[in-house]
Amino acid sequence: MLEPETGIPMEELEGRLLFYAGKQHRGGFRGFLRGSPHLFRRPGDGELILSLLKDAERSPTRRAVDLRQLNRRPYYRVEFRKGRTLLEQEVSVPEVEPPDTVEPTPEAAATASTRHTEIQYSLVKLGGELNLDVWVARNDRSKSYRGELLGSLPRVLDVLPTQFNEATTRTIELIDVLWLQRNSIIAAFEVEATT
Repeated sequence: MLEPETGIPMEELEGRLLFYAGKQHRGGFRGFLRGSPHLFRRPGDGELILSLLKDAERSPTRRAVDLRQLNRRPYYRVEFRKGRTLLEQEVSVPEVEPPDTVEPTPEAAATASTRHTEIQYSLVKLGGELNLDVWVARNDRSKSYRGELLGSLPRVLDVLPTQFNEATTRTIELIDVLWLQRNSIIAAFEVEATT
């Protein structure tokens, strides 16, 4: 684990990684850094990052860090009820990324769909193994992987225990996988398996 001052600036990775091939990928990084953990499309990317991290650990280079960015406050404040108490929380909204302009082939789309279900299955199983309750997106419960329905795996909830308004609850119910502990959402995963 590196301190912010000894970390590797993203600018040093520009043009060296598939998800940061050029200036046009700044901020969004093709969604790679924002999504759930997944494999590098090009193994050399992971090897490069690991090598740079190990080098920075062995021979740290201190760089000035903009404390305003390090302590950046989220952009929006939302209110929600917890019982009878009205609570306020800060949230941020990710930047909009330009859509991919390449249409996938039917075979590639089918592979992405299968990969999406495989990743969801793995997250559901892992959540259960961590003794957490798990929510599977309402529209994905009937999907199966390895002959098992996602909605019938151990520790998968039938009802999402939320205290949000109806529109918010409908949105949350469509998140691919949620991990819950004592009715609190502790992790949310939106799987992106695209071509």
